[in-house]
Amino acid sequence: GAWHGMNELRQRRASRGSEDISEPLLGGDSAGYGSTPMGTDDDEDAPFDLWHWLLSLLASLGLCDRPSPRLTPTQRRRLDEIAARVDVPYDSHEDSHRASLLELWKLTFPNDPRPAEFVDGGLKHPKWKEMGWQGVDPATDFRSGGLLSLHNLIWLATHERGGYDKLLRK
Repeated sequence: GAWHGMNELRQRRASRGSEDISEPLLGGDSAGYGSTPMGTDDDEDAPFDLWHWLLSLLASLGLCDRPSPRLTPTQRRRLDEIAARVDVPYDSHEDSHRASLLELWKLTFPNDPRPAEFVDGGLKHPKWKEMGWQGVDPATDFRSGGLLSLHNLIWLATHERGGYDKLLRK
């Protein structure tokens, strides 16, 4: 069940190097609660924080809200890298952005060869609507999420295929 799935996810994460960008930002569970941060060489210098420990204890007793997890230097660097990527808009004229969109197409429709009108420079196609986009050009839907949202969809389709397929069926 769910316990087996979590163990499988932990094993996959443990098999990758600690500097892999696909490592979870906070280590442990996705909220970062009840777990120790992922270890790295520069994380050992973090001093013990009595105040944070005390608030965590009180929160576990239900007496206050849980404090935000403390970030190690590696986690802070990763968070800063992600924050910088948030502001990159999707640009349909940029080759690398279009390549990412083509990758999403291949992951979403693996048995469909690229239609001719898709190859001629435009990335508009009616099948995008089947995937859940508002129209035939997904670039318009990336306005608010930017390139990072496209990369997140590619990651989901590649690493968590079951979840991605459920998202497509919604």
